[in-house]
Amino acid sequence: MGARKGLGGRIPHPQIPQLSLEQVRVLRLFALLFVFSILVLYAVFRSARFQDLLRRRTQTLLSEKIGREVRIGGFDLALVPPAFLVKDVFVANDPRGLPGSCFSAEEISLRGIPQVSESRIDLPKVRLISPRIVLEVFGDGTNNFSSIAAALPKGGGGGRDVRVRQAVLQKGTIRFREWKSKLDVVLDDAALTARSNRFSRTTRASLGCRKARFRLDDGDVLDLQVGADVVLTPGRLRLRGLRLRGDGFALDALGGIDDLKDPEVKVLARVRARGEDLDRYFGAGVPLSGPVSAVASVRVPRGGGYRIRGRFEIEEGGSFGPFPMTGEGFLRVDPEGLLAHVSRATYAGGNLEALVQLARIKGPPLPVRIAVSGREIDFERFFSDLGLSGTGLMARTDLDMTLTFGPGGVERSDGSGVIRLHPAHGVPSAVRGRHALPVSGGGPLFVEDGAIRFPGVPFVTAGGLTAVLDGTLRIGSWEPDWKLTIDAPDLREAERLAENFYPAIQGEPLQPKLDLGGSGRLVATLARSFSDPRIAGRLEASDFVLRGARFGQTAADFVVDRNVLALDALDARDGDGRMVVRGEVGWGGALGDEYRLSGLTLETERWPAERVLSFLTLDLPIAGRVTGRLPLSGVTPRVVGAGDLVFEETTLWGQPFDRVAGTLGFEAEALRLSGVSGTLGAGSARLDGLYRYDDDGFEVKAEASALPLERLGALSGEAPGLTGLLTGTLEGSGTLEEPRLSLEGRVAEAAIGGQALGRAGEPLSVRLALDGDDLDAVAEAPGAARLTARGKVRDVSLGLEVLSLGAYSSLLGLTPEAGLDGTLAIDARLRTDPETGLASAQGRVASLDARMGPHRFFLPAPAPFGWSGGRLSWVGARVGARRTAGEGTALPEGEVTIDGNVETGGAGAIDVRATGTMEAGFLAPFLGVASLEGRMAVSATASGTRERPVFEGRVVLDGLELVTSPGEEPVEAISGTILLTPGRVTTDDLTLRWKGNVAVAGAATLDGRAMTGMRLNVHLDGLRSEPFPGLRSTVSGDLVLLGDDELRSARGELTLTRGLYAEDLDLSLQALLGGRRGAAEAPPEPTRFDDVDLEVRVAIPPGALEVRNNVARLRGSGDLTVRGTFGHPLLLGTIEAAEGGRLELRGLRYDVTRAKLVFANPATNDPYFELEARTQVKEYAITLGVSGTASRIVPRFASYPQLPEAQIVSILATGEIPSTTAGSGGSVSPVSTDQDIVAAARELITGLATDAAASRTKEFLRLDRLQIDPVFIGSTFDAPRLTVAKRLSNDLTVTYSYKASTDQEQVLLVEYQLSPAAFLQLLRDENGVYSAEVKIRQRLR
Repeated sequence: MGARKGLGGRIPHPQIPQLSLEQVRVLRLFALLFVFSILVLYAVFRSARFQDLLRRRTQTLLSEKIGREVRIGGFDLALVPPAFLVKDVFVANDPRGLPGSCFSAEEISLRGIPQVSESRIDLPKVRLISPRIVLEVFGDGTNNFSSIAAALPKGGGGGRDVRVRQAVLQKGTIRFREWKSKLDVVLDDAALTARSNRFSRTTRASLGCRKARFRLDDGDVLDLQVGADVVLTPGRLRLRGLRLRGDGFALDALGGIDDLKDPEVKVLARVRARGEDLDRYFGAGVPLSGPVSAVASVRVPRGGGYRIRGRFEIEEGGSFGPFPMTGEGFLRVDPEGLLAHVSRATYAGGNLEALVQLARIKGPPLPVRIAVSGREIDFERFFSDLGLSGTGLMARTDLDMTLTFGPGGVERSDGSGVIRLHPAHGVPSAVRGRHALPVSGGGPLFVEDGAIRFPGVPFVTAGGLTAVLDGTLRIGSWEPDWKLTIDAPDLREAERLAENFYPAIQGEPLQPKLDLGGSGRLVATLARSFSDPRIAGRLEASDFVLRGARFGQTAADFVVDRNVLALDALDARDGDGRMVVRGEVGWGGALGDEYRLSGLTLETERWPAERVLSFLTLDLPIAGRVTGRLPLSGVTPRVVGAGDLVFEETTLWGQPFDRVAGTLGFEAEALRLSGVSGTLGAGSARLDGLYRYDDDGFEVKAEASALPLERLGALSGEAPGLTGLLTGTLEGSGTLEEPRLSLEGRVAEAAIGGQALGRAGEPLSVRLALDGDDLDAVAEAPGAARLTARGKVRDVSLGLEVLSLGAYSSLLGLTPEAGLDGTLAIDARLRTDPETGLASAQGRVASLDARMGPHRFFLPAPAPFGWSGGRLSWVGARVGARRTAGEGTALPEGEVTIDGNVETGGAGAIDVRATGTMEAGFLAPFLGVASLEGRMAVSATASGTRERPVFEGRVVLDGLELVTSPGEEPVEAISGTILLTPGRVTTDDLTLRWKGNVAVAGAATLDGRAMTGMRLNVHLDGLRSEPFPGLRSTVSGDLVLLGDDELRSARGELTLTRGLYAEDLDLSLQALLGGRRGAAEAPPEPTRFDDVDLEVRVAIPPGALEVRNNVARLRGSGDLTVRGTFGHPLLLGTIEAAEGGRLELRGLRYDVTRAKLVFANPATNDPYFELEARTQVKEYAITLGVSGTASRIVPRFASYPQLPEAQIVSILATGEIPSTTAGSGGSVSPVSTDQDIVAAARELITGLATDAAASRTKEFLRLDRLQIDPVFIGSTFDAPRLTVAKRLSNDLTVTYSYKASTDQEQVLLVEYQLSPAAFLQLLRDENGVYSAEVKIRQRLR
């Protein structure tokens, strides 16, 4: 079966019902009717009347519904594709808000065919073209849409949900304004696209805006670009990305709301901005600038409010005001306010911590509180950030401060704080070339209305300068209004401070240099700004020095403004001098090292003129005390002004005057002297002159009358000893290069060293004529010398003829006693090279014939010389000498040849050679000795300089005889060789004879002409000396002498070959007890050797030392060391007497058994001595002992047979045992009482009183004993007893004694010694009784 075909031959679809032809026609008709109906309805809808009716009815309905004016421009309907459009929609804004609409749009379109179901309506697409949406939140919390929302129907069920699958907003303007915080956000040209998923009920929205504007309060407008991506699901909103970009501002945020029914907002944001924008846009009032970043979480809880927590960082390049710093910290923002804690920040090498707190907003002003704590901040860096780099104030600063401010910001803040400075020693300034000035100090600070107030805060530099700071420093502009009180013990520290601050302010070095000195106090105010300050104040200084010129006690009131110092009055006093300065002084910039003077007036009274010239940088050779008034103006040194001045004790162009008066005028191109008169001693001078600065031109006319030559500066140094009175005239003009001068004068009473030049009474004449290059000059001393100079200035013929060398003895360093006389003739030619300006000369000493005592010196032939390049040279100059032996007889002395050269300027280099043999006598006047005879041979050179010559060669001495002073013993036979090497003089064989034979070997080191070291080995052979009066000695041995320019020490060993002390001793009572004394002996004259250290050992062989005088016959030996100095020698050692010595005292002979002298005190010569001697008095053998020192003598007495000490003393004093007192029974007590000792001492003292007369009589009568003894009975003095003894032989002695008051009581004693232990006595006693006794002496053991 074939398939069944439908209409048209088509095979019918099994699922589609087959329609009949009639049905098809009906359907076609229905479709045509539907289309027609649509077209009719579309035509009706597009008709003007329907449009107007629909627009009016819709506007009325909506306006009534929401209570706002609603305007609609029209409707439109599109069939393909289907769309419904509403055009020019306008909804009026809340009357409380901005004028205009709260919503408007150029077009609102619904695209596609909505799908309607029982529960919802799905709109495919809604598009808004150029909408303007304004959302305003008013102060009461409501907004401009509140009334509209209230008018809309509330959801109560039964309605349909409206869902938009896609919403598009194009070219929209969205504005949000919050009236309370004055927040205004505008999004221009905004675009929004939102799409919802039909099945997941998820809506994704994207917002983009390139022209967003943000403004808070009255801050600047922040332009931003905004981008946001939001995902909205049922009950939940996710912010997938929020991006805000502006100029230096960036914000990125993520977050959302988890439950839209009970919303809680959580956002995490990262912000980067510039610190200055915080104040610019948000009005924070904090002067923060530079890059700042923060990461924070923002949370808006369900119960309301908000909370922000995060961290922030001030990045590299950030700063707080002018102070660059970096840091980080924590941030907290909530309804209670804002709290920012800078936990760690660095500034100027130190650490900062800060707390910024913003209190809850309770209405204006906005309270902000900042607490800052800083440690170890570089103080110099702080000033550098204020625009003053390199102040050199080296300190580490600690700062604690709190500030509170409102809408005016930190520049209108209040607060307080403390600043403390710790000096930073050894740290250089950050700017090279600045002085590092460690500083300390500090104190409290107060901030009032944005000005930091310093209430007398002290600062002290390490150099001792103290500054007390009062006043304010305004925050923001950082302009000071300070009062500074500075005390400087050394103003050089203040100068160092100025040399730091001035270039920091002006940007150029401080010129000219101040060169301050002295001490002082400065009280000044500093105002305006650090970069353009105005300083006014008062300076009071002692020993004040400015630019090296001393001002003494100085007080000055001044103002410094833009490099101009205005002096109201600078009053300087120094001694009896005073100067007052008024006017203005400018410096800096193009002036360089000079000053600009404006209306400056100097009033002086005996003020040193050189100090004024030094300050004004006027290089004029004027000094002295000036009195007068001088106005000045212009730039130094070419200032303008004139004044009548008086100079006292002055020096003009090197010439001193007692007084000078005249007019000193500074002109623009010249210095003029008018009517200047001066006095010098009894002389005077007058001068008128002009000096031009540009061409060195001058005009001068001067007269002199009786000016003393010795006080003329040009002559006093060149010709010492030249005296006389100059009278003459000087006229001149031209320039310094081509002068025209005419000088004529005479010198009365001309003399050198007191010796007249020329014939007595005849003046020395001087004449000079200079015309450009032609010179003709003559100076003549009649009878003495004549000097001529003729020719061109650059080619002059010189002639010197000396007729009497004796007139110039003092010039050669000789005294008139040297007896110099003779003649000298020199001629030379002096040339000057016109290109180089170097001078040279050729000449000769034509003749020399000089006489000095018996010596005559002459030139065998003329001696040529040359001078070039500053050197005087000669070759083969021979000087001969003869000695006059008698009348008309001359003996040859020798001849010396001299070659070499000497530098006449500069260092004075020399190169001289001398060889020959001659008499040494001519050196005597130069050496200052009485005479020097003998011959010497010289072969030596001198190099180096005149001040430090170097000698080489040798000098051979042959039998010289030297007498240093008249009457002194000559030093004879001086012979040997002296070797000269650079810096050294040595000799190995120098011998001489002076009180014995002396040999010297050693060396001395030289530095030029000065001896710097010396070591001499001296051998003495039989040298006679007298160390102290009475001791004649002869010593031999070796010494080593050491020293530099003086003898410093002597070391060595000497042997006393012979020493004899023969001076008699005066044992009278007067001598022993120091009774009447003559005039005190004058202390010895000090000598140049008094400080020479001694270390000399003196050996005394047995028997070498002998004492032989009226008291002792002793021989001794010993060993001594002499130490100390030559002026104060100290002895150490021992001297002992040999056996066999004896003493004789008061007629008694003592045999010395032991004697010793010990020097052991290293501080003084106070020897310890021991002496023991024995004697026989009658039948008593007495032993006398003495020991101790001169300050403490301890005597000892013993006898056999035994007697008390008092009786022993009495026997030694009188030869008798004193009688006993009544009642004693005539017995002799072996014990001495005090009364016995006093009596014995009285007898001894009285006996000593007669020793002087007895000694002289005994010597005259040649007696062995003559004694006058007083007689005491108890305490009563009886008549004296005279005792005379004569030894007739060695064994026989006769003694006669009688009492002077009577012929009775005569005693005659004859003693004959039978043996050493036995003798016979024949005696007639006082009563006339004769007796004979044999006495035997034996010591009982």
